[in-house]
Amino acid sequence: LNATANESARIAYLGPKGSYSHIAARQYAARHFDTFVDCTCHKFEDIFTLVETGQADYGLLPIENTSSGAINDVYDLLQTTSLSIVGEIRIPINHALLT
Repeated sequence: LNATANESARIAYLGPKGSYSHIAARQYAARHFDTFVDCTCHKFEDIFTLVETGQADYGLLPIENTSSGAINDVYDLLQTTSLSIVGEIRIPINHALLT
């Protein structure tokens, strides 16, 4: 862990602000830190790189979802890093079709 409790944390996640990953990062940060800096990424690999190089303190990655099950790409990447899972957060996903 690169950050201590009740300080600011840089959290890398997939997608833009407003995405489900961003919502999960905000919720996780609210429970553990005073503030957080978001580090948006375009690929799962980018999240690992930011944390491994110290540009982010944490990486938030989906490992499972109800529509497609396990996210195998993330499991594959976890096997190639020395990073560890340090927490979990679950968020409900509610899609809406707007016409």
